Amino acid sequence: MPSFQTPWWLPGAHLQTIVGHVLKGGSVPSRRERWDTPDGDFLDIDFLDEGIDDRAPTVLLIHGLGGNSDSRYIRQAAVELRVRGLAPVAMNCRGALGPNQTARLHHAGEWEDPAFVCRRLRERGPLGVIGFSLGASMTLNLLAREPAAEAAAVVSAPLDLAAGCTVLEQGFSRVYTGYLLNKLTALVAERDDLAAAGFDVAGARAARTIRQFDEALVAPLHGFADAADYYARSSAGPQLASIRTPTLVLRAVDDPFLARSDLSFLRDSRNPCVDARIVEGGGHVGFVDGSLWAPGSWAERTAASWLQEQLGT
Repeated sequence: MPSFQTPWWLPGAHLQTIVGHVLKGGSVPSRRERWDTPDGDFLDIDFLDEGIDDRAPTVLLIHGLGGNSDSRYIRQAAVELRVRGLAPVAMNCRGALGPNQTARLHHAGEWEDPAFVCRRLRERGPLGVIGFSLGASMTLNLLAREPAAEAAAVVSAPLDLAAGCTVLEQGFSRVYTGYLLNKLTALVAERDDLAAAGFDVAGARAARTIRQFDEALVAPLHGFADAADYYARSSAGPQLASIRTPTLVLRAVDDPFLARSDLSFLRDSRNPCVDARIVEGGGHVGFVDGSLWAPGSWAERTAASWLQEQLGT
């Protein structure tokens, strides 16, 4: 499988990250189903499989922080999967499309919702999963607890959440913090129920770092003592040894969202189920390759091809 080569016209982590966010995407027909969850809430599931053989393996796509099923990398992955005869299905995490019914959002350690979706999708036949960024963390946390799919791939997964927050508090990466906080503020803008339940929504809206947002809202909302406890219990790096599902991990050394120190989890891993592909460039969910006139998306293409092999199509 070819490794990623940074093209001459798009060098550097920040250009890869920013331009990749703009260039990716594709028009994919979809239909939405609302699934009731066991705890009295709901998840919106988008089926991007129109025209694909009903017998084709399904691949669940899990978006990152502040994203949803319409995120450009989700649509790009759906295009790559459809070309290979796989049936993409995108999960919208709680709150991603607007207020949900319980005092709960999505976070890096969330695995029960993806597990619920995977169990239902496996009723259709063989299942793969692709997770991006925060969705990659969710995927790894899930697989460490149960073999929810036949195979999985993750792109730009944070493995040490505390170290990643430190990166986002420094230098140019603070620009990304502002972008993410705008997304997070939107998630809680209409959640008067959270404030009424005693959660510090005002403190979350006033946050200037991801760590402050997590300290004010994400940690207490999901049963963690504080942000440090949330990061310690939800970081996917220590969970890699427990994974028993064939899992492809795609990661750039120069990722401006994540700490280089957490690469040690991949380099030191002796788990034969974890296939780590560490490349020097690519940024965060960037990995744009090809020519200036015909750019490609290495991560989505590689993940789709790998799952095609694993799922036997």
